[in-house]
Parts: sequence; structure tokens; C-alpha cells
Amino acid sequence: HGQKGYSPVRLAAGVREELDAVRKIYSGNLSITPVYDQSGVISASLKNLLFSLLIGAAAAFFIILVFMKNLFPALIITASFPSSVFFCLFFLYVTGRSLNIMSLGGLVLGIGMVVDNSIVVSDNIRESLAGSADIKNSIAGAASEMAASTFGSTVTTLIVFLPVLFLPGVMGALFTDLALSVIFSLLGSFLCSVTLVPVLFLMFAGRHIKRKGAGIFNAGNPSRRGLIENIYSRILKGFLRKPLLVLLPVLLVCGAGFFGFERLHFELMPKLSSGELNITVALPPEEPMVLVKQKAADLQHALLSSGAVEMVWARSGGGAGDAYYQADETMRMGVISMTARLRSDQPDNARAGEAVRSLLDVSSLHSEVHKPQDLLDPLFGSLAGLRAAVAGKNPEEALARALDLKVRMEDFAVAAFPENRGAAAVKIFPDSGMSSIYLRPERDILARAGAGFAGVASEIRTALEGTVSFRMERGGRDLDVRVLVNDAQAGSLRRLEDLPLLPEPGSALRLGETGKLILESSPHSLLREGRKDIVLTEAVTVETMRGLQAGWRALVRGTGYAELTSDSVLKEQKTGILLSFCLAFLLIYLFLSAQFESFSEPLLIFLVLPPGAGGLTAALALSRSSINLYSSLGVIVLLGLSVNTSIILFMHYKNISAAGAGRACPAAVVLRGSVRRLKPILMTMLTTILALLPVAVDPARRSAQSGMAAAVIGGLLFSTAFTVFTLPLVYLGVNRLKNRFRKGQT
Repeated sequence: HGQKGYSPVRLAAGVREELDAVRKIYSGNLSITPVYDQSGVISASLKNLLFSLLIGAAAAFFIILVFMKNLFPALIITASFPSSVFFCLFFLYVTGRSLNIMSLGGLVLGIGMVVDNSIVVSDNIRESLAGSADIKNSIAGAASEMAASTFGSTVTTLIVFLPVLFLPGVMGALFTDLALSVIFSLLGSFLCSVTLVPVLFLMFAGRHIKRKGAGIFNAGNPSRRGLIENIYSRILKGFLRKPLLVLLPVLLVCGAGFFGFERLHFELMPKLSSGELNITVALPPEEPMVLVKQKAADLQHALLSSGAVEMVWARSGGGAGDAYYQADETMRMGVISMTARLRSDQPDNARAGEAVRSLLDVSSLHSEVHKPQDLLDPLFGSLAGLRAAVAGKNPEEALARALDLKVRMEDFAVAAFPENRGAAAVKIFPDSGMSSIYLRPERDILARAGAGFAGVASEIRTALEGTVSFRMERGGRDLDVRVLVNDAQAGSLRRLEDLPLLPEPGSALRLGETGKLILESSPHSLLREGRKDIVLTEAVTVETMRGLQAGWRALVRGTGYAELTSDSVLKEQKTGILLSFCLAFLLIYLFLSAQFESFSEPLLIFLVLPPGAGGLTAALALSRSSINLYSSLGVIVLLGLSVNTSIILFMHYKNISAAGAGRACPAAVVLRGSVRRLKPILMTMLTTILALLPVAVDPARRSAQSGMAAAVIGGLLFSTAFTVFTLPLVYLGVNRLKNRFRKGQT
């Protein structure tokens, strides 16, 4: 285990180097094979995020170049991206944060917001330069004109991510780096948009104007509008004449989103494909250790011979000093825990997993096969399957309730999926399957042999665990020679009776002569929680029966004495999460109310959220993703992007109206402002989507961020469509109502 702040990738690389050195020392006489190494998964995730970051930068440049049709503005806006990234990295270093999957994920998710400020300022500068002779004052005026709206949108987005910094427990520790990277990059983006972008325009674009003339920046002239602006203008004019035409599609999208939300699968952490399978094989409780080893070896050989598995390792039981045994109450003798690494050349890991299941079904042993859990699953109470704690007044009552719940869950699985009988497994622990051999000594016999209880116990322990009889030197090393009984004798009740004891020199006494040996089954451990004895139940299904877990959850919650461990974790943190986000919405509303000098207009901005939720649901359904912590975080990113776009659009309406001293027609103000802001809105949306596409496209299910990226892409598409087509109508309608109210008062 690495120390705090030490890179796990560097740690794994260092361990591999040391292992190579050990192999050379032993000259091939020692075989060492790593069986668990997550550094490859981490490195692959980091490379994918870096690739997405580069794709986003290239996409930003390409999209800006296509929309602006000029190299100089595209280069200027693109220059703000690395500047914002360096600003973010510097403050991550100052605050003691590392460059990891979460911080890089924040940069990728916020790439659209990072270039948005520069796009808005650059577009306004270009329009101000159209036909202007005073380049310096035009650039300064255009930058200062957009400073208020970009500052407002930046602060609002920062408020959206502030609650993440105050999330309690593991969730706060997990997502703080992501929130900080977004916050720092946005601050750097705003500073670049009001400082670097105007200066670069003055240095380079001004010279270009002097050579080519001012007509090159006539983008603000309606006669020079592009094809997209003309089409959008015609559609928006039609909607302004007949607003009800857009109402029905919006209601359909919102309704479909809420309907689809209930059909999505809920889980704390997404199930990823790591190219491995965890296998649990239950043996009879009285099985001796020698047979457990033999059965594990037979299963390993069968799996390796199947052609689908590259490597298998197994473990069973543990000792008093075994950290794995102490940390996991499911580990005990009689249960073989195996990890099978699938071959990398397998075209379909799911098909290889089915082959492994079929192979195990041939044997008469009870076995379970499931994907490895995420590293964060134990922290959130979500392990290999659906786990619940069954409470009782005493261990017997808790065990009886757990057995009853086990039967009900298995019956429910058979009724729901009769064609997959036996594919859903429910196990309980601690159970009564732990076999122990007890010795009830006869005092008279021990007294005649001159032995005491302590002496007999010491002899038994020495015989079973061994004792160092002598030391020998071999190959320049001192070796301990430990003598103990063989496994066959230690694991058999009849052979243990013949175990010789020597309580006194010169005497001989067999263990069976000292008393009665009894084989009993009892729980191997006792669990307590909330001053009650508990028994844990864990239900595991194959991938084709994932829908079964919803019914199991309802069954567990309806008992009154059982609680899902995932529910208990969320219950501990739910209050803090709700308070944090309620505070965020309140702060956003108060800030926007002060900025707009209105209590109603901020509510209009929040109208973009229901259509965005509909798109988010559709994207998760199409990508076969679930509602989990990562995809839920996509809602926060979507909120920041949607609110950001709406603020800039509303502020532009106000600037146009103020420039006309209130004499301009409200419909003309909305139409002109929407058309002028269409390019920045589309550039921001397309840049974000292209940057997130490499993360969202994950057919192999190897990235935890794929669901979050898909949620942002789908929500952004729908919320942008609502912003450019519906929000202008809403703004115009509210403005007309205000004017009628004022006329009525006068």
C-alpha cells in the first residue's frame, strides 16, 4: 500500500522493478506473478482523459474556425484554453491537489465552459470592429460590454460547483478534485477573456484589419448572415408568431424524460468491465484443508484449459494476522475465492464470462460468478451484489430472519425469471456453516496421566501449528525446520483421535483418550450494529437479470428489520447533500436576482432544466448507462452549462434594449439578440460534445466517467435547443406581461 500522496502508478511501476530484480536473484527458481494490479486501469483512464482534453482543444479550434471563417479569431480563442488549463494546474498545485482521474475529468467536462467566455467576448469584439476606424476603443468597449455577463455566468457556475466542496464523507473526498479543477479553470477562463483575448485582438487582428480592411468583420450585418443564422431567424420568427407550436414538443420531451427516469437502473457505482471475473465456490463445511486445496487446483486447471482464461488465483480462509480475513467476514474455510483474468484476445468478455459460468455449472459445487467490485464500492457499502443487514434481538433471531429473507428472495427470483433458475444466488453470513472440533476432556483421565488442561492445549496447538525443531543451513541461508501433523490428520475427526500427546516424559497418550471430540457447526463470527445482532445477506445476479435487483430492494425495505447497506450509507450523507444543493440554488437565485434586478427573471433561467433532464435520461438509456454517482454529477455540469448560456442570452437582450433606450420593439430585441448569440451558443455546445464523445463512447464498459459524459451530452443537446427556441418566447411573454401590468398601473 502506498503512502498518502504517492502515485499508485509510480508505486506499481516501482514494485514491478523490484520483482524483476528478485527474479534475477533467484535465477528462474522462483516464479512471481502479480495477481492484482489496478495501475493499468488508472493509467488507461488518465490517457483517455488526456486524449479527450486534446480532442477538445482541437475541436474548439476547428469549430471556431468553421463558424468564424477566419484564422485569427480562432487562434486567439484557442490560446485562451491552454492559458486557463495552466492557471488551473497552478492553483491545484498551490492547494496541494494532484493530477488524477477526477481533476482531469473536471477539465474535460468543463472544456465547453472554459472556451465559452472567450467565444462570447471575441464574437462581440468582431461585431464592434465591423466598419469601425478606432480599433483600440472598439475592442475595449466590446470587452467591457461583455464583462458583466461573462462575470455573472462564471460566478453562477462557480456557485453550482461550490456544494461539491462541502459534500460529507467519502463523496466529498472523491469529487472535490473534480470541482476544484472546474472552478479554477473557469476563473482562469474569465480572466483570459477580459485580459488576454482583447490584447491579442489588438496585437494581431488590428494589423490584419489594416491590411484587409474592416469589411472582413461585418458579421453583425444582417445581410452578411450565414446560412445557419438565416434558417434560425426564420424558424424563430414563426415561433414568435405562433408560440403554441413549440409548447407541445417541449412538454413531450419533459414527459418522456421523467417517464424514462423511472425505467433507468439505479446503483451507487457503475459496473465496469476489467477483464476479470470473481468466482466464489462453496464447499461442504466439514471439508478438510487438503481437499480444499485439491478442489481449488482442479478448478484452476479446468478454467485455464477452457481457453477463455489467462490466469487464475485462489484463496480460502485466513489467520489471525491476515488483514484480508479480518476485513472481510465472508472469508472462511470452505469457501474458495477465485479471480479469473480473461484473455485479452477474447472478442467479447461477456461471452467468455458465460463460458466460465457454464464450466462451473457442470460441477456439483455451489458457485457464483460476478464482475470485480470497484475500488470505491466498499466505501459506499456496495459490494459484489445487493447487501442487506438483518437485525435481531440475538444471533439466533437474526439468523432465522436472514434465512427467511433468503428463501423469499430466491422464490421471487424464480417467479420473475423462471428461465434462469439458479442464476440468482443469495447467501448469508455469518452462517452456521463453520465446522469446529471441540474437546471435552475427562478430568480423571488427565489426572491419572499427570496432565493439565493447559498442557494438553499446548500440545494440540504445537501439533497443529508446528514447532521449530531445529535450524539448518542451505545455500548460505539459515532455515527453520518446523514439524507438524499432516493436513489429512488435522482435518479428519477420526485421525485426530489418534494424535499422540506427551504430557510427561516417557508417557504416551492419544488425544481421543483424554476426552470426547465433538464436531459442531456454529457461526465463525458475530456481527453487531446499532446495539443489535445482525446477519448480512448478499444477493448476486448475472448481467441478464439486473432488473431483478429493483424487486429485491423493495422486498428488503418492506421487512421492517432489514436495511440495505447502500441505503444506510446514503442516509448518513443525504441530509448534508440536500442542504448543500438547496443552498446552492438559493445562492444562484439571489445572485441572479441582484444581477437582473428582478425576482422573476432568474426563475425563467431555471426553466432550461426540465428539457435538459429529458435529454439526460434519453442519453443514459441509449448508452445503456445507469443513474449513479458519476452520472448524477453530470447533472451539476449540465446545470452550469445551461444556466451559463441562458444568462449570456438574457444579458444580451438587456444590453440591446438599453442601447435603444427602451424604444425598440421587444420582439425585435429578442430576435436580434438570439440571432447574434446563436454562434457562441452553438460553438460552446459543439466544443463540449466533441470533447466528451471519446469518454462517452465506451462499448467495453471500462470508464466510470462514460455515464457522466453521456448525461452531459444528451442534456446539453436538449437544453440548448430549449434555450435558442423556447427561452426567447418565454422572455418575450414575460416582458409583455410586465408592460401590460405597468400600463394598467398608470
